[in-house]
Amino acid sequence: MTNIKLICKNVNQFTGEMYPTKKEIASFVNRLLNDYCKKFHRTLETIDHDEFFTKYIGVDIQYQRLSNDKSILGATIQKDGFIETFNLDGAKKLVKTHRGDIFIDSEACGSQKREWFTLYHELKHHLLDLDKDFRVDKIIDDKEVIDGEFKTKTELGWAEFFANYFAACAVLSRRRLKKIYDKKHDKYFGSYHTRICEKRIWILKAIIKEISDETEVSQSAISIRLKELGFISEDIFKTLDFKYGKEAVMLFRYNNGGDTSSKKKGL
Repeated sequence: MTNIKLICKNVNQFTGEMYPTKKEIASFVNRLLNDYCKKFHRTLETIDHDEFFTKYIGVDIQYQRLSNDKSILGATIQKDGFIETFNLDGAKKLVKTHRGDIFIDSEACGSQKREWFTLYHELKHHLLDLDKDFRVDKIIDDKEVIDGEFKTKTELGWAEFFANYFAACAVLSRRRLKKIYDKKHDKYFGSYHTRICEKRIWILKAIIKEISDETEVSQSAISIRLKELGFISEDIFKTLDFKYGKEAVMLFRYNNGGDTSSKKKGL
């Protein structure tokens, strides 16, 4: 188990619980990855996900069918006991669990990209949320307070927002994305970085597709990270007009201040 700890300063005024900002989550993820790379002689480009989870973190990952309708992609176990899973014929099956176990439904994830994102999403719960009820009244951004009625363990809860942000930072860190993006940009534009205009959107989409193929992160999630990190403008981002899948929609909603309109979701 890693000894890297999350450092956060904010305290919820109603629950007394400490909770992080996006910058603090990103810093925590970066320190985790750098410590792993140092101990296992890796680079951010050569991270072995299986090694990271099983040997560095020391978490037990089990692969089970978690629902018949593919609505549950992953789960982090809060306490020892049993979890209800399903056989291929739909019959229920109880599986013994231990506190901190991570369960993943590969069939529900649908792709390796989504599966890695889900694993890191659940890792945030494993490292930071065991024994918490998640009932926090507000999400604190780095610049503003986002109001919302967030219920226990729903997709609108603060823990879910930050689990998705944790996953985004883990699978595509700022340093790694910048290195890959600059290399791809040079490939298409040469050493002089011309600002990409609307007529060259197809080139930006080609760059994003290549990054997606190399990193196993969805194109929609990559576009969000590029915008968030300032590599592309808001106008260019809107022109891309990606359809956002499960791994991106929560991050997208968070970055838009909690707006859940159909236009903002891109669904």
